[in-house]
Amino acid sequence: MLRAAEMAGVMEFLRDSSAGLDTQVGERGEALSNQYVAERYHKPNDEVTPDWDLTGASQDLQLFYHVGRDLASGTLWPEWSATAEFRARREASLAGR
Repeated sequence: MLRAAEMAGVMEFLRDSSAGLDTQVGERGEALSNQYVAERYHKPNDEVTPDWDLTGASQDLQLFYHVGRDLASGTLWPEWSATAEFRARREASLAGR
């Protein structure tokens, strides 16, 4: 995941963030999201406008692409935590390969 984040060009942002890799949505982001949902989401004015900055969405897509490509072409797969409800099913599917 870190390699994919590096390839997507978001590691510098994460490193520079005061929270580092534990970045969470800040108060401003949460307020903007809440305002959008309250005033525009699924309403007549719910449209993309020229003032939208989609840089973050582009970075997200790059990150998802690199994660997916690494998973598809690699030999390592993410693993469920020891208490995850799906762990046994995943281990069973791996045993059948």
